[in-house]
Amino acid sequence: MARIGFFETLLSDDISFRERSAINSAQDSADAALHQGEMLGTSIGALQRTVLAQGRELHKLRAAIAVLVQTLADTGAVDAQVLDYRLEAALDEAEQESEAAPLVMCVGCSTQLAQDRTNVTELGLMCDRCFASR
Repeated sequence: MARIGFFETLLSDDISFRERSAINSAQDSADAALHQGEMLGTSIGALQRTVLAQGRELHKLRAAIAVLVQTLADTGAVDAQVLDYRLEAALDEAEQESEAAPLVMCVGCSTQLAQDRTNVTELGLMCDRCFASR
């Protein structure tokens, strides 16, 4: 639907200025929603391509690490069982760290930080810098 112009309103007995404004406003809102939908579709497509590329990169990294570990074990530079224990311990530690410190957002500066590094205020959680500048 096209926008209704000034002269169409002036020459038509069927439509008032308010109706024209409402119709044109609705048309503008519809156009904006259509444009936003197209942009979101484009953004989602770009994110999907990024996720696929990261998946391929992770697959390559896993293969490279497997080759390095196997080479270390084959040459006798490192005992394979000790390497397995150390790798398992490092993975467990990394997983515990990610679970132990949930990130929250400071209401003052929107910085993401660990919950144990915040101050509770009447406005919400604040980082030390924002809390000190109050």
